[in-house]
Amino acid sequence: MNPGISVIICCYNSGNKLISTLNHLSRQELPADLPWEIILVDNCCTDDTVSIAKQTWESILSSNKPSLIITEEKKAGLSHARKAGIYKAKHEIICFCDDDNWLQKDYLQIAYDTMNSDQEIGVLGGQGIAISDLPIPEWFYPIQENYACGPLGKQSGDISNKTWIWGAGMVLRNSY
Repeated sequence: MNPGISVIICCYNSGNKLISTLNHLSRQELPADLPWEIILVDNCCTDDTVSIAKQTWESILSSNKPSLIITEEKKAGLSHARKAGIYKAKHEIICFCDDDNWLQKDYLQIAYDTMNSDQEIGVLGGQGIAISDLPIPEWFYPIQENYACGPLGKQSGDISNKTWIWGAGMVLRNSY
């Protein structure tokens, strides 16, 4: 595996969500010499997801914009789409970015540095923060983990005692 980061976005009719996600990814602050790629997995889309992704990516002006690779997975389902993305990935570190995730601008750098700080780390998770055009209702917060939001633990650090990590924003090694 090559050093670097492969970001995998699995899509099923994601055209209306993808523009913001790609714009946030384009703002990642990474060293120019750190290779990275974005792999969009078309998982049986029947809308214009692929053309929107291509048009959006071409319109983004960024000095460190990675290539956008489109691949297709004809078996419906997130697990199949993620496997297709992993198969296409050329870098050691993989990040699953859902089609509606907005990664903070240093997310990939932190993930890369953390994974490389200890070869025993196999997977990382991050905190999801809910964003909405409308006020978020109070009932949401006690159950936010059902939506992959909120902290994974009481504090940052080792979460080996967790039995799960959200797929949204999950970082893992391609060699494991």
